[in-house]
Amino acid sequence: MKGHAKIVVFDPDTEARGATARCLIENDWEVIPVSSFAETMETLKQGSVDIVLLDADINELRGVEIIREAKARNPEVSIILTGTQHSVEKNPNMLMFAGYEYVAKPIHRDAICSAIEQRLNQQHLYRVCSALSVTLKVDTVLSILLESALQEVGADQAAVLLRDGPPDVLRLTAAKGFPDGCLGAACAVDDSSIVGLALMTNEPIVLQGGFARLPFVPDDVSREVSSSICAPIRIGGKTLGLLNINRLNHTRPFCQSEVRTVEILALQTAVAIQNAREHHHALERHRLRQELEFARSIQQSLLPAMTGYERFAEVAARSIPANVIGGDFFDFVELAPAQCGILIGDVAGKGIPGALLMVRTISNFRLRARPEQEPGEVLEQLNNELVRGKMRGVYVTAIYAVLDFAHGTLRFANAGHPPFFMLRGSSPKADCSISSAGIPLGIESNSSFETAELSFKSGDLAFFYTDGIIEAKNPHGEQFSLARLENAVETFPRRPETLVIRVLGEVTAFTAPGSHHDDLTLLAVKTNYPG
Repeated sequence: MKGHAKIVVFDPDTEARGATARCLIENDWEVIPVSSFAETMETLKQGSVDIVLLDADINELRGVEIIREAKARNPEVSIILTGTQHSVEKNPNMLMFAGYEYVAKPIHRDAICSAIEQRLNQQHLYRVCSALSVTLKVDTVLSILLESALQEVGADQAAVLLRDGPPDVLRLTAAKGFPDGCLGAACAVDDSSIVGLALMTNEPIVLQGGFARLPFVPDDVSREVSSSICAPIRIGGKTLGLLNINRLNHTRPFCQSEVRTVEILALQTAVAIQNAREHHHALERHRLRQELEFARSIQQSLLPAMTGYERFAEVAARSIPANVIGGDFFDFVELAPAQCGILIGDVAGKGIPGALLMVRTISNFRLRARPEQEPGEVLEQLNNELVRGKMRGVYVTAIYAVLDFAHGTLRFANAGHPPFFMLRGSSPKADCSISSAGIPLGIESNSSFETAELSFKSGDLAFFYTDGIIEAKNPHGEQFSLARLENAVETFPRRPETLVIRVLGEVTAFTAPGSHHDDLTLLAVKTNYPG
């Protein structure tokens, strides 16, 4: 969708800003390159824009201020962050306000233009559907759809003819590009015209390069038509009328894809007449689906690689979301040589709020986890950060464990999360980590979390999970339970990868098909470091 777009490009890097601007100018978009926060704000205050490309390395507070100013001027504005994955991840609030849109640097022309065209098309459809949703007047609805038809197909004339009285009488109800005085004309049709053929056969009729007699306009107007399409407007097995699309004095005929587009537009016209507001609701569902899919990709990108710990331990993990995006998460950080931190958690609250809280929790964890800090202190800081965020109705349960392979210890703190299991060497029994579990994160400020310590020698295995595992239900409504999980952990081979896969298979076999209402996450780590 070229033209008719005003785009602000904010990037302090002169070379990157210039390269991006040149790409966009080639697409006939109006481009305003800016290099500073002050210049960006001044540009936005001068009038609304359609797109803002915002460098993700900007200070988060200033970035959010730019986004708010742009949306205040134009609520439909699209914000696209540009930057590395790291720069985007470190600004989760800005990512939230930007609607999860970002393009990775270095920017490639196809990627940025595709992202912008997608957003512009969505804005166009949103404006069409928003207009349809606030009116039940058929003439207003049809005017909007005909304007869209001219743009989509590249035609000169568009008309809707609806049945009026007898089944063979059509009235020109809405028109674009026809001479004044034609609107409202009624005509009886037969198979001698393209209009009559389409109405009688209930099939789209295409006439290329010939005289397309249109019975609802004078012959001298019809002679200017070089290509014409008439498509039935049908809904529920009933033909309401016809959609007519014409090109005047063109050498290029309609192609098959354009004919198909007109058929689709005819169907849309029928639906709009029946219920204009449904378009708005469908678009909102489509927009939400896109946001969920993008949120899922962000979540997946935040999950850590299971490599880099081979000298000290075997590690395995699996996470299966119940919906498009889940609330379970885990993370690893290297704190020091032979020392790492493991965080596993569960967001109470799904969908977009849960995804935002997950991103925020992992981002804050990576900033706060330090070798000199006790696990309880890190959870206290995460808790206070989440409380300050004031996201109502969502909270996080979590366990943060610090594994010191050199000293053979596992220090951990629990924020309302199910206890983990310890399997000791050749011992057949699994020990459940009973400790003082604090309240979940994000509920109450200044909460304290107790740090506990366990020995973690070569051959020991720690097994973590989320409540979706023990609360999974079979067809009779029975939960998998902590006891069944303990039995499975004690029964299966004690290699992390094997154990995780076998336990997950046991839970899946236990539950009713399609009954997973919560995420399923397992994590196992077995030390092989002699200390």
